[in-house]
Amino acid sequence: MIDDDILVIDDFLTPSYHKNLKQTIEDVSFKWKYLQNVSYNDNEGTLNDYGFSHTIFNARTGAVESEYGQFFEPFMFQVCDTAKCKGALRCRVDMVTHSSKEEFIHEPHVDFIGQQNVSSVYYVNDSDGDTIIYNEKEGAKLDNLTIKQRVSPKANRLLLFKGEFIHTGSTPLRNKRRILINSNYVWNLYKYW
Repeated sequence: MIDDDILVIDDFLTPSYHKNLKQTIEDVSFKWKYLQNVSYNDNEGTLNDYGFSHTIFNARTGAVESEYGQFFEPFMFQVCDTAKCKGALRCRVDMVTHSSKEEFIHEPHVDFIGQQNVSSVYYVNDSDGDTIIYNEKEGAKLDNLTIKQRVSPKANRLLLFKGEFIHTGSTPLRNKRRILINSNYVWNLYKYW
């Protein structure tokens, strides 16, 4: 635990499940959707704001949107149980690629506005491109944000934090890609907070 609001767990999945998950995601047959802006799907963003996504589950549509749904289901259950939540709101695989000669920080955001939730970031590969969690919460102005914590990507690392915190990610400078699974869970009872 980093503090009362953030939890980091290394070696979250069994080595064999993590290895299989990584191989599946990195396989050439895994389908990616291009996003003009990884923080806001409906916003064009800037030159470096793009990324790729593969939605596994979306509670808004009530549907498993991926042919890999059953494969990712145990992952979602394990994160949900660890966070002591009721159920999943969303689960998607995200990838950003090396795209700048200096750190590019994507737009700060919250994943679900007006919905108490636990946000999770599971790092699939070793990379750089930190996740940044700010002290400010949903509804705060996005200028003059102060950093609460930076968490570096490490394969098989899980990051959990209260979904009300404004956060973002950054693109890798020393690696080709940063791959993670971003999922959100209906808040029930925080075990760690």
